[in-house]
Amino acid sequence: GIGCPELLVGSKLNKSVKLVPSHWVKIGRNPKATLMLNNPGVSRDHCSIRWDHHMKKVELRIETNAATHVNGEEAQQERTELKHADRIRIVGKGQTFEFVLDMRAANLAIGNPLELAAQDERAKARPVHRRDMLKK
Repeated sequence: GIGCPELLVGSKLNKSVKLVPSHWVKIGRNPKATLMLNNPGVSRDHCSIRWDHHMKKVELRIETNAATHVNGEEAQQERTELKHADRIRIVGKGQTFEFVLDMRAANLAIGNPLELAAQDERAKARPVHRRDMLKK
């Protein structure tokens, strides 16, 4: 069968958490969280991520007023759909936690999400419009 998307975690993003269908992966300071972030700047129940295998989409649910960034921009809605190689960032106290979504196992994407995310970061770092980049 088709696998589940994975969330790449860890300081080097070299570990992964499988997104089991319809199960919320909880992220926060709560000891019961799937991904427990032991940091006073992180909310107890910070956010959750779920793979909806019927709709074929991954959803991020924000459960705090503390900032949660997706691809460098603060997620505004309570619920946000995540795409392959999206980079989720939670800024704690003196420490930043990052997670990258990998949808290859679900046959919904190709390409290493870490490389794609890094390219995206570099593209954002330069105030160059994409169409200018294409002209070169």
